[in-house]
Amino acid sequence: GLFALFVACFVLLQPYGFETFVPLSLAYLLLCRARAGGTSRFLLLCLAAGLLALFLVLFPLIHLAMQDSVQTLWLTARRSDVQQALGLSLATSSLATVICVAFGVPLAYALARLDFAGKRSLEALIDVPILVPQSVAGISFLVIFGPGSPLGQWLEAHGVRLAGSFLGLVLAQ
Repeated sequence: GLFALFVACFVLLQPYGFETFVPLSLAYLLLCRARAGGTSRFLLLCLAAGLLALFLVLFPLIHLAMQDSVQTLWLTARRSDVQQALGLSLATSSLATVICVAFGVPLAYALARLDFAGKRSLEALIDVPILVPQSVAGISFLVIFGPGSPLGQWLEAHGVRLAGSFLGLVLAQ
């Protein structure tokens, strides 16, 4: 079965042979294993639908990763501007994570231990940042704290520049 899938991917789907073979072979192996275990047809159909969705997500990512050679990626990673950008991303995301842990763990502990009016509403509000797309959150951050907003102008007048700064990146993350 895997050999037939390999041939089909590399003959019929030629420009995307590897990108299609990897997720489809994973799906094939999972479906074969589930079918061998005596799983119902409905569960196999649910698994197949989920694997199809996974394939639709993995296909462009694998294709993007396969576009350049290892040598090209290595030369790009050695450029100073790329190293600086990676370092900035690592530093800002690490600091944002520490801040989230510092505030999130005590809040989670309190929510787990206390019962109070409005607890469900607070839990729903905590989930909002997860549901809002990152681009929308970034645009709203710029609208409120950007150099064109009244609050952004006030902050810049007092020496706090957020747009494009290390602090702004940490707050946005």
